[in-house]
Amino acid sequence: MAAFGEAFSADYSKARTDRWRCRLCPFDDAFRREGIVTAGVLAVGDSQPRFGRDNGLDRAGSYADVAVDARYSDEAGRIASVHGTDLGLDARQLRMRLADPRAGAAALQWREVPRNVAVDGRTPYVSDGDGSLSLPADWTRAYDTAEMTGLGLAPSFRLATHRRRLGADWRFEPSPGWRLHADYLRETKRGTEETGADFLYQAAILPKPVEYRTETFGVRGSFQARPLLLAVEAREARFANAKPALTWESAYPGPVPVARKSLAPSNALRTLSWTARSALGRTSFHTRLSWSRGHQDEAFVSGTAGDVLAGSPLPAQSLDGHIHGFAGSVRAVSRVTERLRLDVSHRRWQRDNRTPLRTWTPVLGDLVAMPARTNRAHGFDRRRTELQLRYRLPRGVRLAAGASKAALGRQVSLGSRPEVVRNEEARLWLEAAVRWRGFGATVKASRGHRQAAAFEAHGANNPLTRRFHQAERELRGWKARLHGDVGASGLALGLYADQRRNDYPDSALGRLHDEDRGWGVDFSYAFGTKATLSGFHDGQRTTFSSAGSAAFGVADWWSTSRDAVAAHGLTFESRLLANDRLHLSLAYVSSFGEGVYRTTGSLAETAGASIFPALVSGQRSLDITVRYRYSDRVTLALRHYGERYRSADWAFDGVAMDTIRNVLTTGRAMPRYSNRVVGLLVEARW
Repeated sequence: MAAFGEAFSADYSKARTDRWRCRLCPFDDAFRREGIVTAGVLAVGDSQPRFGRDNGLDRAGSYADVAVDARYSDEAGRIASVHGTDLGLDARQLRMRLADPRAGAAALQWREVPRNVAVDGRTPYVSDGDGSLSLPADWTRAYDTAEMTGLGLAPSFRLATHRRRLGADWRFEPSPGWRLHADYLRETKRGTEETGADFLYQAAILPKPVEYRTETFGVRGSFQARPLLLAVEAREARFANAKPALTWESAYPGPVPVARKSLAPSNALRTLSWTARSALGRTSFHTRLSWSRGHQDEAFVSGTAGDVLAGSPLPAQSLDGHIHGFAGSVRAVSRVTERLRLDVSHRRWQRDNRTPLRTWTPVLGDLVAMPARTNRAHGFDRRRTELQLRYRLPRGVRLAAGASKAALGRQVSLGSRPEVVRNEEARLWLEAAVRWRGFGATVKASRGHRQAAAFEAHGANNPLTRRFHQAERELRGWKARLHGDVGASGLALGLYADQRRNDYPDSALGRLHDEDRGWGVDFSYAFGTKATLSGFHDGQRTTFSSAGSAAFGVADWWSTSRDAVAAHGLTFESRLLANDRLHLSLAYVSSFGEGVYRTTGSLAETAGASIFPALVSGQRSLDITVRYRYSDRVTLALRHYGERYRSADWAFDGVAMDTIRNVLTTGRAMPRYSNRVVGLLVEARW
């Protein structure tokens, strides 16, 4: 009997007891104080921006790693908790929560999100911190970047941004069934990004200063008395850009020494939503309606920075842009019989663009006035109706079928008419699933067709070009998955594959077809109760072909592309000692991606094709963690994480600041590195 008990003993080592809640108790009525504090040091081997792109470990040296998870409760039901991770890093997170049965629950959270890109880029431009870039006083202008003096002395700059988020929310239940909720979120983003600008055909990559602020505030009230739920919510979001324009000096000679371009404008959005849910017998009804109002009225930036075109005034001081939106959905789910389920839904999205139409004088290269043009204020009305049937047969067999019909109408107004006014698309899918002795299999196939209204040529584009999101389309796809447990051996397997293809039969130029394929396998194996091994392999390939014209006529060249990504990994976990004091965790992940682009004179041509150098990226990582439980309250952890990354991109590699005669680049290259971080941590419980 002892052997029988050991063989079938339960393993609760991975159970998340911190998420267990008593659904029958109004609150925890016992005094309790518990927590975990983790503190240690991390040592990073090398300075690599991509290695620390989102965790803050982008510089070589030592970092403090601190985490806390503490909770306090008393006999009156009051609860206080603190949860924080990565408190010594640039990716720190902290959440504090207070709850009282009479006053509700309030939470305050703080999070930082770094985005490190590169530090090897160089630029001769110096920023004044207020959206203006200037060149050195001794800068020599030239039409060829190779003749520009001072490029070798151009300083490097940090291409990175940093987000800081502060959020607060409050929840209160004044009486059973009634709930109130209010929340606030403020996010700031600061740093430097890249942007391109040109003087006619002379271009430069510029360091763009970033200083954004986004604020959202919402209130929600709801009433629930099963099966009825009613809720009303109001939200407001505001975006502010402290750098609405960028001014820079030209590195090339010419009549215009300074130019200017607009950046992201400040704007605001208000939303009012209504949600309802009810049931009648075997049928439940769900409804959600939302109305929104968007406003953008940032002052226009002058089309020129100098006085060359001072005689071309702006048509208005600001855009005075207004957008009214509506989103609504109605859904009914019914259990017609014990085996048959019916799901019917209808959704509608509307955007009424009420931005005034004005006539502009475009400026090319801050020097040449182009023919007048009227801005477009496009809106749309999109509707989608869907029907699903699911039937459960005996012996673990399930069948399902669905059909949907969608229509998209684009807003037509004086001086603003889209190329395709209306689309209609119909789809049909079938699915079969079966379970037998621990194994399960699912197969799903779908097909659809989109019809487009007559194409109307507008603008300066080739009239034979069709936008792939507007043109007639044929859609076909399928998915398959097999998964299950191999008896009592401890082995579990999973296999999947899918394919999706779009064809555009009405496209003489532009996108002709695209296709996505995916496949993969995963497994896990348990060596008794002391060790587990799991692994996976995933692959995905995307291809598309398009046609173009060099003479503004019929197609005379074709391009094809293939993007492929493959990844695989292994994870091993084991408790090495009989008393479970020592725990080993090992994870290995490898991925490789490649992009190949080819241009030919005909679809059948293979020899003599113009092929761009392949875009390549590969990454390997090994994560090893050893934990030792010194006592019931103290645990020691040693972690080693190593990563190797290689990439190649012909648009960056070998392209120095003066490689392209009429483009002043930053000269940065794709990252290639091998780096590691070692951490020693102490975890204390109380």
